[in-house]
Amino acid sequence: MKPSREHAVDWTVDGVARGGAILPVGNFTVEVSMSDDVLTLRIRSLGVAVYFDGKDMVIIADQSYRHRLCGLCGNFDGKSTNEWLGPSEERHASEEAFIQSYRVPNSCR
Repeated sequence: MKPSREHAVDWTVDGVARGGAILPVGNFTVEVSMSDDVLTLRIRSLGVAVYFDGKDMVIIADQSYRHRLCGLCGNFDGKSTNEWLGPSEERHASEEAFIQSYRVPNSCR
């Protein structure tokens, strides 16, 4: 289902049904909002926000994470040439090879 303002959204956290804009998840508070058909999840204490429009997802990390990230979303060093580095810092020529390099063995079959 594509998120929209017309749909009520309910969540279950640790078996407890919850709705609204603030969700306690473990030691964090997740702020949930919907605007212009974009679902936003924000954890201010971590400096992370996720935006999802039903098709595309954008993850924004605070500048304090610069040079401290790796994975499918890149390494956040500002160099586009480093965006295709695999988990062992090997460079991949294709998107498929890059994605497969992060696949956990015996999963996602």
